[in-house]
Amino acid sequence: MLKIKTDSRSYAKLAKFFLNRMFLVMFLPPSRPDVCVFLRIGGDLANIMEDFEKELLNLQVAS
Repeated sequence: MLKIKTDSRSYAKLAKFFLNRMFLVMFLPPSRPDVCVFLRIGGDLANIMEDFEKELLNLQVAS
């Protein structure tokens, strides 16, 4: 489980990031300050996490 502090705009982008990669993802409501992400990994975890970290960096730069 990953816990990510985010705002509603980033929340939507993160949801799209995971859904586009066909993972099972469950988010807490956006009104919550933290977002819990539950992943069913269907591929290489290291590559997935690397992509995810890049996406987080992109969101931080865009903010």
